[in-house]
Amino acid sequence: MSLLKGFISLFDWMFRSKSYQELSDDLDNKMQDLYDRNGWGTYNNPLNHTRSISSEEWNSRYIGPISEVEKVLNAYKPGTFIPYAIYDKQDDTLISHFKNGEYVSIVLNDTVTVFKSNYGGEIIGCRIHNINKLTK
Repeated sequence: MSLLKGFISLFDWMFRSKSYQELSDDLDNKMQDLYDRNGWGTYNNPLNHTRSISSEEWNSRYIGPISEVEKVLNAYKPGTFIPYAIYDKQDDTLISHFKNGEYVSIVLNDTVTVFKSNYGGEIIGCRIHNINKLTK
């Protein structure tokens, strides 16, 4: 009989006869029963808390300490540019940008492509294919 009851209960969501509050109360009661059986104390539904928390408090509580990347991103001020390089291990390609700006790609050979600024003509970055082959 429990197999039939379990199978029929799969379709309860289609024929909802209870309100959201009744479903929430049922879930809270089941969670309290679980807490009682395991000796965990009183169950507090986290959705019932009305106090809002700041993003810093949320991050410190649920995410943990700020990573180095986040420190760099937090230090970013609009209008400033931080030079960067990205290595793609799968393609064995290194892409680097020294300055910000619009550019045109100029292929020097099958290994090196440079990024030349549209304004002033200076080199603002490059792409190097097969970087491991070049360094060996």
